[in-house]
Amino acid sequence: MSIPLDILTVLKPHFPPSGQVLAQGARINEERWREVATQTGDVEVAWEIDNLSQPITRSDIIGLHDPNPVVRRRRVAIASLMWGYGITGTRWGSWVTDISDFLSPGLDLVLADCEAHLTAGRIAKAYERFAHPGPGGIGFHSGLSSSAAR
Repeated sequence: MSIPLDILTVLKPHFPPSGQVLAQGARINEERWREVATQTGDVEVAWEIDNLSQPITRSDIIGLHDPNPVVRRRRVAIASLMWGYGITGTRWGSWVTDISDFLSPGLDLVLADCEAHLTAGRIAKAYERFAHPGPGGIGFHSGLSSSAAR
C-alpha cells in the first residue's frame, strides 16, 4: 500500500500557527476512561487519568516522558486517544469495548515499529503499520493483538 503525502504540501499554507495547535485542549470524560482502565487493567490509562491536567493539550501529550520507551509510547498513544475522543467520542455505543480492544498487549509492538519507521524518516511505512485498508477506505487496527504478528 502506498500512501501519497503530497497533500500536506498543498495544505501547509492553511495550517494554523503551531502555538495554537499545541495549546488546543480537550476535556475528557474521566468516568468513561475509568471504565476502560477497569476493563483492560491497563495501569497507564489510570496513570493518565490521575496525572494529566484537564483539559489535555497537545503540548501535554508531547511532554510525556518516561525512561522506559514502552511506557512512554503507550502513554503518548493513550493521551492522544483521550485528546482525540474528548468528551463527545465517549458517547459512542461500543466505545469502551473498542478502546479496550485497541489497548491490547499487541499495541506495544505496533507502537515500537511505528517509532522505528518514524525515526528513520519512513512516515508512510509507520502509517501503513498502524492502518489497514477497509471497506470505506483506511481504518485503524482494532484488536491489535491479532495484527502484531505482521
